Amino acid sequence: MLSGFCHSGIAQLSYRLELGAGTSPYFDYNVAQTVSGGVGYSFFEELTVFGGINMFSQRSYLFPFEKGTEDEVWEENRTESFTSFLLQAGIHHSLTLKTFTKDRSQWEYTRIGVFPEVNAYFNPHLKRKYNAGDGVEYKAPYSTQLAYGFGGGIFYGAWSKYLALKYECNTIDNPESIYKIVPDMDKRGRFNHVISLILVFR
Repeated sequence: MLSGFCHSGIAQLSYRLELGAGTSPYFDYNVAQTVSGGVGYSFFEELTVFGGINMFSQRSYLFPFEKGTEDEVWEENRTESFTSFLLQAGIHHSLTLKTFTKDRSQWEYTRIGVFPEVNAYFNPHLKRKYNAGDGVEYKAPYSTQLAYGFGGGIFYGAWSKYLALKYECNTIDNPESIYKIVPDMDKRGRFNHVISLILVFR
């Protein structure tokens, strides 16, 4: 009985890499980007608990409407961003819809399925300084942040290695401390909406 229990996938080491982009609720910083890596354990084959580091950015792309000098064009094309390194913990459950090449071992047969996923994020240090231009600079007090995300998607591949496409809506807010003191930052809503490509291997 014990050997069967262990063979079912209890405490199988799992690794994941994620790359994604989407939208942010800030009008002037409306592009959200994420790059993350994590490690965890898969229990009973399909339930995975993991943790890792997430680099999350909320940024804007400013483009010139009129041609000017080379310096003016470079200045107009600059990218402004709020980027943070977050501690991430999550839980992911795979639900297989269809299997292929099932005559092979569990590690090798191909399958397609769906999954829900829930994440928690901790930012140990929110950005404090903001340059509003014309020599005006704001400085917020030190603060940390807890955020959450939920979503899901589809996956395709073998149990030992597969690709997943995920949608997540999360409350990560890198400019939060600055938003409280800068009068002209426009924020609409609360959530980032991000689509990510994930590689999972065991």
